[in-house]
Amino acid sequence: MLDFRVLIVEDSEMLQKVILRQCQAKNIPAEALFVAKSYTSAQQAIAEKSFQLIFLDDEIFEHDSDEDDPSNHPPRRLGYSLIPLIKRDQPETTVIGISSSQEENPNNQPVLTVEKSEVSEFIHNFMTERV
Repeated sequence: MLDFRVLIVEDSEMLQKVILRQCQAKNIPAEALFVAKSYTSAQQAIAEKSFQLIFLDDEIFEHDSDEDDPSNHPPRRLGYSLIPLIKRDQPETTVIGISSSQEENPNNQPVLTVEKSEVSEFIHNFMTERV
């Protein structure tokens, strides 16, 4: 699995752990797994490294520090706005959107979307087919 990197853009520690566990169960080493908890940290990670797979929450904090005070800085639907950047800089990257609702992708971005309640099963099936 040479040079296979996964970026998890998710502010929920529980979902981060689920995705990390599923990836490691598919023999993706810990050093190939990266977590970004906000829009700005995801932007930075995408600028610094290439990823073959990105799990992208649709509703994330703008900055890592916003998580400390969610009443003043609640998560917003910023996640999918990263897709044009990803597709421009890393066109071969597979992006899997993670949504808290069944509502349609607001800007019709090219992303495969899965509900948060189905993440574990989806990742298991997806990774089994590709890794």
